[in-house]
Amino acid sequence: MSSVFAGALYRAIHLPAVRPGMLALCAAAMLAVSASPGAAETAAPAPTPDMPDVSRRQMVINVAKDDVLNVRAQPDASAEIITTLPPYSRNVIIAGTRHESGKEIWWQVVTPAGTGWVNARYLAPDEPSDTSFPVRCTGTEPFWNITTANGEAQFSTPDSQSEWTAGQMEWARGSMNAFIIRLKKGDAPGQITAFRTGNACSDGMSDTAFPFHGVLTGPDGSVYSGCCQRGG
Repeated sequence: MSSVFAGALYRAIHLPAVRPGMLALCAAAMLAVSASPGAAETAAPAPTPDMPDVSRRQMVINVAKDDVLNVRAQPDASAEIITTLPPYSRNVIIAGTRHESGKEIWWQVVTPAGTGWVNARYLAPDEPSDTSFPVRCTGTEPFWNITTANGEAQFSTPDSQSEWTAGQMEWARGSMNAFIIRLKKGDAPGQITAFRTGNACSDGMSDTAFPFHGVLTGPDGSVYSGCCQRGG
């Protein structure tokens, strides 16, 4: 991603004065990068505890054989325990969201019991890597939410709900930094464009950091900006 394009996209998302049309333009440019046969291949930023790689599953480490890893409702050692993971558990799915509390970093994980939080020092990269997975994107001002899974997209605001058809996740050529999901309602097209930079995405209301910045263009032509994460 060029510095010019990245700067324009940042301004489109973070500056209120910028019209939604600029967001749509940036989203279209991102699609062009993914579809262009001559697009330059760029390596994704190296995953770190600050920016976990959501495509990579994790395994439980540093837990004694007679103990378990607690998955908590909030990123806090005193929060309610919603489930546990045995030592050496594999194929643990992370949402990519993180929370820093003092010197501790917490990652959100996706379990059969729902999403919860674990201390990142108890997880390490595992195999396999996933190139397609459910996605959840949210935003504020106005509040909105969209989830995609099994070819369907569920979109909601405080005032309305919509169901759209969702295509497969398509990654930008030669990179795991950005992807699109094409949406459709009848003959009307829409799109989720999500991209990762060196800075995590913030919802502006909490200390939680999200792995992807997101732009949603609905089949009705509405445009929203927010943050995206892995949903399952």
